[in-house]
Amino acid sequence: MARESKKPLDFETSLKKLEEIVQRLENEQVPLEESLRLFEEGKKLARACETELQQAENRIRQLMAGERGEVVEVPLAPGTDRGPGPEAVVVDEAEEESRPGPGDGGDLPF
Repeated sequence: MARESKKPLDFETSLKKLEEIVQRLENEQVPLEESLRLFEEGKKLARACETELQQAENRIRQLMAGERGEVVEVPLAPGTDRGPGPEAVVVDEAEEESRPGPGDGGDLPF
């Protein structure tokens, strides 16, 4: 039987699988070997999600770049996820680099 090449999962599917793994590890008594396998799978999914989020952020930055090439952050309107608010903030590049990014703050349980 020929092996099929694995197609990467989309972000939403990866995130859902990661959430399921976390729930299993938190709520079930999983044998050690199974826990290790789940942890390893979770790490891979977390890295894939982090990479995809970083790529999306980079695309947004390109779309939101100011006229002189500076980074312009356009905050969402308060209480909505539909679009920018009235003000745009120009961010100093040095300040931007000092902010914690994905993977820096330990937001994921892995």
